[in-house]
Amino acid sequence: MKYSSLSHYFLSLICSVVWLNCQSPTTPSNEKIKELIEIKVREGTNMAVALSPKGETLAFDLLGRIWLMSVTGGTAQPITDSLGNARQPAWSPDGKKLTFQGYWQGNWHIYIVNADGSNLKQLTSGNYDHREPHWSPDGTTLAFSSDRSGNYDIWTLDVVGEQLISFTSSPSNEYGPTWSPDGRQLAYVSSDKTSGKILIRSTIDDSEQVAYNGYGKLTGISWSPTGKKLLFNEHAGIEAALKQIDPKTGRSQTLSGSQEDVFPFRHSWLSDSSFIYSSTGKILRRNGDAPATEIAFEINLWLHRSPYQQKKRNFDDTHVQLVKGIAWPNLSPKGTQIVFVALQDLWLKTIDGNIEQLTDDPFVQLMPVWSPDGTSIAYSSDQSGSFAIWILDLASGVSRNLITTGKCISGMSWSPDGLKIAFTESFGPKRGRLDWVDVNNGVRTPLGNEMSSSVGTPTWSPDSKTVALTALDPYSSLYREGVNQVLLFPISGGSQRPQKGFNHWSLGVRSNDGPIWSPDGKYMAIISKGVLWLLPVDKFGDATGTPIKLTENLADVPSWHGNSKEILYMATNELKLINIDDQATTDFSLQMNWHRTHPKGTTIIHAGGIIDGLNDTVWENMDVHLKGHRITDILPHDPTQEADHKINASDAYLMPGLIDLHVHEGSNDGEQLGRTWLSWGVTTVRIPAGDPYDALNRREAFQSGKALGPRIYFTGNPIDGNRIFYGGSPTMETTKHIDQVLKKAELLDYDLIKTYVRLNDALQKKIIDGAHRIGLPVTSHELYPAVGFNGDGVEHVKGTSRRGFSPKLSETMRAYNDVTDLLARSGMYFTPTTAIYLGYKYVVAKNPSVLDDPRLATVSSLEYLSSVSASSEKILENQEQYDRLYANVIRMVADVHRKGGKIVAGTDAPILPHGFGLHIELENYQDAGLTPFEVLQTATINGAMALNAQDDIGTIEVGKLADFIIVNANPLEDIRNARQTKMVIKNGVVWTLEELMKPPK
Repeated sequence: MKYSSLSHYFLSLICSVVWLNCQSPTTPSNEKIKELIEIKVREGTNMAVALSPKGETLAFDLLGRIWLMSVTGGTAQPITDSLGNARQPAWSPDGKKLTFQGYWQGNWHIYIVNADGSNLKQLTSGNYDHREPHWSPDGTTLAFSSDRSGNYDIWTLDVVGEQLISFTSSPSNEYGPTWSPDGRQLAYVSSDKTSGKILIRSTIDDSEQVAYNGYGKLTGISWSPTGKKLLFNEHAGIEAALKQIDPKTGRSQTLSGSQEDVFPFRHSWLSDSSFIYSSTGKILRRNGDAPATEIAFEINLWLHRSPYQQKKRNFDDTHVQLVKGIAWPNLSPKGTQIVFVALQDLWLKTIDGNIEQLTDDPFVQLMPVWSPDGTSIAYSSDQSGSFAIWILDLASGVSRNLITTGKCISGMSWSPDGLKIAFTESFGPKRGRLDWVDVNNGVRTPLGNEMSSSVGTPTWSPDSKTVALTALDPYSSLYREGVNQVLLFPISGGSQRPQKGFNHWSLGVRSNDGPIWSPDGKYMAIISKGVLWLLPVDKFGDATGTPIKLTENLADVPSWHGNSKEILYMATNELKLINIDDQATTDFSLQMNWHRTHPKGTTIIHAGGIIDGLNDTVWENMDVHLKGHRITDILPHDPTQEADHKINASDAYLMPGLIDLHVHEGSNDGEQLGRTWLSWGVTTVRIPAGDPYDALNRREAFQSGKALGPRIYFTGNPIDGNRIFYGGSPTMETTKHIDQVLKKAELLDYDLIKTYVRLNDALQKKIIDGAHRIGLPVTSHELYPAVGFNGDGVEHVKGTSRRGFSPKLSETMRAYNDVTDLLARSGMYFTPTTAIYLGYKYVVAKNPSVLDDPRLATVSSLEYLSSVSASSEKILENQEQYDRLYANVIRMVADVHRKGGKIVAGTDAPILPHGFGLHIELENYQDAGLTPFEVLQTATINGAMALNAQDDIGTIEVGKLADFIIVNANPLEDIRNARQTKMVIKNGVVWTLEELMKPPK
């Protein structure tokens, strides 16, 4: 079992679940309780319901637990705990047991439990997922879907003998099985990327018929008691419809109303003309053609929210500090020098000597690699105005442009014969490419086929005939997650192939962490489970033995000594050289310093109006006095007051700098990114997932004045489970690994932790507790049970979910009171990112002139904008449908805000253009019904409070940092006026918009 080493931990945690008590409130004696919150839930988002065989009891899943109540309604009682994420219950034919899918062990497995909640038993195990179980009429067999065979197929399991049998083996994904009443057939969905259909297959002779060809996503098939009808759901566009079909004739009809929001799960028949189903937040009963009636339910939750001391940043300290942002260190072939990036420049460290600065300019440099003879360094830089691969000759100090790549590469490696450089490019998370370039003439040659994921740094075989890299290997095409595996590319041409002899392990994060082929060809150095290993390989790159563990501590960015005996790696906050024979290590200290810079002297800004972020009024004709980087006074305008600098904004409005609480960015976005943020008035960003070394590299460069950009709050790689999707995400498989990651967060000065979707709830609880002990908040896509674990934030109105559906938002983009009440009452910070769920494209479709802003063409990326026109045409062609969808999306923001929830603005850039996307997000909130002042607070003081920076940023008050925007129109009249940037002040330094739009020379 994948998480067998954690079984004792999970069991002990399950036995002590008190923080989400569903009965009377119980206060843990060893915990200070800030607030004990009772919540009564009477609506559910995406809940499945099942009727017992005798028709007396309903089982339904809500908030990841299985609940039971009378078929007439009432208060429901849980039969599973809050850690299992139990979903989609189905009754045994005798009504004594239920089966469901659960997530206690970090994969979806099939469980059975007695109807009173006793005798919980796990039936499946291993690395695979198992979903949607359904009991055969004779009670002996379960049918379910699983990705055990490389895509989703239907499997059956003998409940007594626990024998697994593959029922289907189609190239399509097949899921959602349901038994016919006589047990002689199984109905299920068969789906490929373009269409779906309902198939009925005999359990006797394997004969098969197509019962229905769908137009949208098909789910939730259920047979009527006589077997003459099938109910199912079809989601297409704005409609999530309940449909009925005669499997013999194929005649179908829609049963639900046009405004219904039918949930995508099996329904329960009472007779051939009546049934129970879940829709629009309710459990409903329908008899014939009569309107559905509600079966009211209520569940009682108690949330324990405990205080902790959140970390606070110091923005005033100008003392010399050690550089922590050491990025892309690489050992020379002779083992005598290390090249690395810090403060956005290249540096060279002689093992026993000084550190030499190799570049000194405002541009970014990244990913340096050595030539095999050690005389040159290749690196990526945007110093020519566009990203290119440059080669620096160390003897002369001269760099030459080898090839302009346009966008930043994701990794490169010099061939052992010295003639070629292989480099990878990633185009978002779903596309990757490998090329090589001739070192002498700059001619580029593609290798293999384009890959369907972002890709890692390439590495060469010693004979320069093969290139290896990591790419995502998903477990199926139905869901996107998988593991990082090695692909091998012959330099002579042809398609790539997977590495043989090494499966199920996930290697690194598809970045600069391996595999790295040893110069003698015997091993690949890999990072897996957070630590450094040696993988024995043959000359073709295939594994020839089991991995050999080299370190117990975390490892990043390995590079080989030319002697094939030593490996340099980053051990969290220090460089180490390890001998592969005896594991002896040598520490290397990079004693580099930096210090924070502040402007000198005094400044007076004369503003025609001040919007302070605290009041919904404009303070007219005021002066803001600055000394260095902080506000010293705010007074009525007095032209006689003197200062070293005066700014006349008497015809404009001064407002707080904006905060984007959800962005992804790095050096690979180039020098222009810092100017882009500021040009849109964004003076602070929070990065909830990224390369921590590069984030530190950028933060220290910005704070020291070396480069131009916003304040950066960051975390490192997201903490995920044993499957991942994004590059930059490692798999987490042990509690030790998690403890090490939390220690890394402390040593590298993280500002928060983000957990991701495949992490199970028991481990999320451990992470939240550990992060809070070191003062770090934790955010995730998850709402429940994280809300009771003291989680600090929830990202996205919808967000990726391991369940295959969102527990926060339905297929038609609607959230119900179970979600909005928990968000509002808990006090968690909610970052909706509505603009990535239609909001951006909808606004642009309705007002395409927003794309005429010159900042989009000058300092922002145009990649995302290219797809907007086609999307806009689709929206305009189906405007009524998209009006409803957009209204549904933004309604969730309005509901949470109306109930007193904490809304903070974020964009998930670069899904949206950096900077510009935040203004569209704010327009979405205004469309939802928030006043312009309330909208402004989501991107100012609310964001500052989430960062525990409310004493420094978020409002214009005496003593706070001088982070402002000067705009030409009043944003309290229309939040869109906040786009009309005239000047930006960050940390007391002033730029005009024109200055920010000009690239450095």
